[in-house]
Amino acid sequence: MKLNNKIEEKIRRKIEMYNAEEELYHKMKEEENTMGLIEEGINNAKKLGISIGEIRGANNKTVELAKRMLKEGLNADIVSKVTGLSKKVLMTML
Repeated sequence: MKLNNKIEEKIRRKIEMYNAEEELYHKMKEEENTMGLIEEGINNAKKLGISIGEIRGANNKTVELAKRMLKEGLNADIVSKVTGLSKKVLMTML
């Protein structure tokens, strides 16, 4: 009778250990998935930041070019056509 209890106890502990390991495994997989999503989000944010910086830089360059063109006396209609900036924006530069 005692032998059966010892065997049952060993089996019960093995089952508990297996269940705990399985729960830990699933928890780790969830954390890996979450970290992957976070990393993907960070990478997307970096790409977006770079794109925004490039756009701002191009816009700044266009504005500077328009200012120089206006300063040199070019017609606002021509500057607008060349730079793509509206006449309203150009008038704020004068």
